[in-house]
Amino acid sequence: MKSALKVSTLLTILLINWSPIMQTSLGSTSFPKQGAWAAEISTSTHSPDNPETSWDKSWDKFWDVTISDIVVALCTLALAISTGFLVRIGHNQEAISEGQRTIMGQQKIIMENAQKTAEQSQKFTEAHSRHLEESTFLQDRSYIATKELKVVGNINQQLPNGSHKLSCEITFHNFGKTPALISTMCVSWSKPMPSNSPPIPQRDPKALMALWMLGSDQSEPPTIESTELSVADYQLIKSETNSIWLVGWVEYKDVFDKPHVTGFTRRYDPNFNVMLPVTGDGFEVRS
Repeated sequence: MKSALKVSTLLTILLINWSPIMQTSLGSTSFPKQGAWAAEISTSTHSPDNPETSWDKSWDKFWDVTISDIVVALCTLALAISTGFLVRIGHNQEAISEGQRTIMGQQKIIMENAQKTAEQSQKFTEAHSRHLEESTFLQDRSYIATKELKVVGNINQQLPNGSHKLSCEITFHNFGKTPALISTMCVSWSKPMPSNSPPIPQRDPKALMALWMLGSDQSEPPTIESTELSVADYQLIKSETNSIWLVGWVEYKDVFDKPHVTGFTRRYDPNFNVMLPVTGDGFEVRS
């Protein structure tokens, strides 16, 4: 396409530059007028009334053309051809430009999609990294919970003062893979209340505040919590009109310096002489 443009442009320049020269050098030169020869023929062979005389005159006018006129006609034809080539080349270049704009638009879309993919990949990598950290944390953190919680003694046995004693042995255990730094641990009996009003475990303001370490897969020494019940309370508990609960609360930190809490509420069952978990939200705390 570029070669055709160059050739057509060069031909146009040559013809335009050559035309004035030909007009100057050959402007006075003309083809021999056939009209003179035709006139002689008509004078010698035809009469004035001959109808062929007008045809001879028209033929003479047709041949009355100079070389400069032919050169101008050829230049005009060359210009027309060159202009046609230029117009066609212009249309082709416009189509090429439009194709290039389309390709650039598609490349822009591809780059935007690649950028979105890279952002999504980065988010996925960050989420995966957080998941690994959380998994490592969950696998290696400490977990303190009750390992054993049982009633000891005989609540039915009456004390010398006529009251009854209810005792429970509790053992806390670290089920995690790393030690726990315990700061608060408290277990206490609630007052006898209606069976539909269990207390929610919470931090006791009078709880013992101290710091001690509980190693991985180790247990605290069992502790026994006891409470005395009057004969009236004992009778209400035995008839399940009222109930009594054991409430526990433990605060500690793991090796990642993150705080955790374990809380629980257990109800005494006089029929089987055991401590039963209380169902419902808020009665079991794990964090």
